[in-house]
Amino acid sequence: MEKLSLKCHQNINKVRSLAIHKLTDPTRVQLASAINLTKVINIEARTKAALEQAYIALQEIVANLYIEAEQAVIEDSFADASLLQSQADNLYQVAENLGFLITEVEQ
Repeated sequence: MEKLSLKCHQNINKVRSLAIHKLTDPTRVQLASAINLTKVINIEARTKAALEQAYIALQEIVANLYIEAEQAVIEDSFADASLLQSQADNLYQVAENLGFLITEVEQ
């Protein structure tokens, strides 16, 4: 569990600065609401671990989608590349929101 938390923190810190400017205003408002809610609710360690595992899994999925998007460009499959890129971008935002939530729960 401690190793998972360390890996999660490293990933969160690595992409935090990129994620902040990618968040849209409604996403920021939604995230702020979720953070305020978690400060009121003391979550269980098991819940926190599940959130961390989901964050790591999402990061891996996003990386795979970006790799496949690059491969689609190489193969001149631009429609596929666009689809893969847009889905990777969407999941990236979900993962980063989850990362911020995890960080706030710990504080």
